[in-house]
Amino acid sequence: MENRFDGLPDFHTSVHLEMRKIETIQKNVEGNLELEKTLVRRFDKHLRKDVYRLMSIINEQKGNKAVKLLEINVRICPVNWSDFIKNEEFKIQALKKPISFLGARLCTPIILMAASVSSDDKYISLATGVKGVSNYKSSIFIDKIEGGRLAIRAGLKAEILPQHLDHKLKPLLTPLTLTISDQEVINRYLSQYLVPEKETIVKKLYNHVEQLYQDAVNT
Repeated sequence: MENRFDGLPDFHTSVHLEMRKIETIQKNVEGNLELEKTLVRRFDKHLRKDVYRLMSIINEQKGNKAVKLLEINVRICPVNWSDFIKNEEFKIQALKKPISFLGARLCTPIILMAASVSSDDKYISLATGVKGVSNYKSSIFIDKIEGGRLAIRAGLKAEILPQHLDHKLKPLLTPLTLTISDQEVINRYLSQYLVPEKETIVKKLYNHVEQLYQDAVNT
């Protein structure tokens, strides 16, 4: 299951994801996972508490543990963004077209930390944002049941405010956003387009994980 991020499937339609780099921090650890202080200092300050909470949950479990950093480029779906902007109430209506054009082409890097623990009868993978997001959490819980079948549960939450984006245009994004709308504009987009597709994402994730599991069993 540790190759689950390689060739990351396109689960989302609201945002387009491109995996840039997968960095293994620790793997095949039977005891507690630990993060070096120099590594944690690379993370956004407001996200460090989420990192320690994730590590605590994983370290409470028994099994083979691993932790990775995922560097991902994120871009908003152009069609969805265009439709969304049409219905937004902007302070300056003339900015709708340029914002629609610019927003769909803004490619923003984010970094997630994913930690996992596996044993004979279960697999847990948790991820949290560490850079470039306001709040990001995702989870996969897999229990092996009779007949080699899998019971899979998954969750996803994402929030982004302009001041937390890791982009060279960051100094301009917050004042620009407040000029055209407010700082919650991206979160409203995510609520309108990402939240409704959660069920579809989970189904795709289920099929992906089940296939990985079957491949592992057959090799």
